[in-house]
Amino acid sequence: MPLTPEHAAARKHGIGGSDLASILHEYIADAGDTVYGCPRALFYDKTGVTPDYEFEISGAIMRGHILEPIIADIYSEETGRSVRRLQHKVSKSRPWEMVSIDRQIIGDKELGVGILECKCAGREVWYQIVKNGLPVRFVIQVQWGMHVLGEQYEWGDDAVLWPDGWQYRFHRVERDQQLINMMAKLVADFWKRVQNNDVPPRLKWSDTRCKNCLWRSSCQGKELMKAADIDEETFGDAYIDDALGGVVALRMEMKGIIDEATINKTEAEDELKDAMTAAKSDIVIAGGHKVTWYQQDDGEIIDGKRLKKEEPETFKKFSKVKKGSRPMNFKPI
Repeated sequence: MPLTPEHAAARKHGIGGSDLASILHEYIADAGDTVYGCPRALFYDKTGVTPDYEFEISGAIMRGHILEPIIADIYSEETGRSVRRLQHKVSKSRPWEMVSIDRQIIGDKELGVGILECKCAGREVWYQIVKNGLPVRFVIQVQWGMHVLGEQYEWGDDAVLWPDGWQYRFHRVERDQQLINMMAKLVADFWKRVQNNDVPPRLKWSDTRCKNCLWRSSCQGKELMKAADIDEETFGDAYIDDALGGVVALRMEMKGIIDEATINKTEAEDELKDAMTAAKSDIVIAGGHKVTWYQQDDGEIIDGKRLKKEEPETFKKFSKVKKGSRPMNFKPI
């Protein structure tokens, strides 16, 4: 839910649902989910450390804000339950615990009051949800809302829309007190660090999360400069243009999508291969496609290394110059 300036300022004084992924990053990773953020970056944010780079609202964030009320309306129409906005809430007994849920679910006499989180998913996340269910990072956000709002909240729903294909589904999240207790302890421990100015450990500089961190230069410092082969004082012959930051960020985002899509493509192909092997067939008809998986005939190639070693004159006679490539490499600094 988009926050008012007052609520955004209030979040500096505590931990909200969107902060949990940074604190519970190891728990999320152990569950096999995609990890975002880290405790150190969150610490910088909560203690008011000036970031090295300005935060830019991405298209995905804007899309989510714009489509949130539409997702809530779809949920209400499909379930018959009423939803309404709820003000930013802060725990009275633990003032560092706070939450801003997307919607409060009312009007269900059997289940009582509930929490609705509205998610706008990209293609890859959508298909992951269809295949594996809700990501852990979505689940803990609903659990946190139930914790902060009180024991009367025993359930919630994550409503997910894939706008590109205009497909929608929602998933139930039941209150898990054991998970809530674990989250509350980790959050309390982290908040003690904030109060005591006890900076959490750095991630390894090569961690992918560091690439887009707003504090990556001041946090990793010399390690990142060294890894990027850049002189600490002069930056070598580097051409510096902050205006291209958005282009680089877009490229890295697309690279992440491609990498994730490649993994999903391979997994889908492996599943098809297993099914075709079990059926003892090289052809399957499914999903409006004819899928074939034939064994190709063996071929022959020249062993260039051996030829160069044993017949260097022949190798030289039939060799030709291969033009050098000019790859574009990206290293975080």
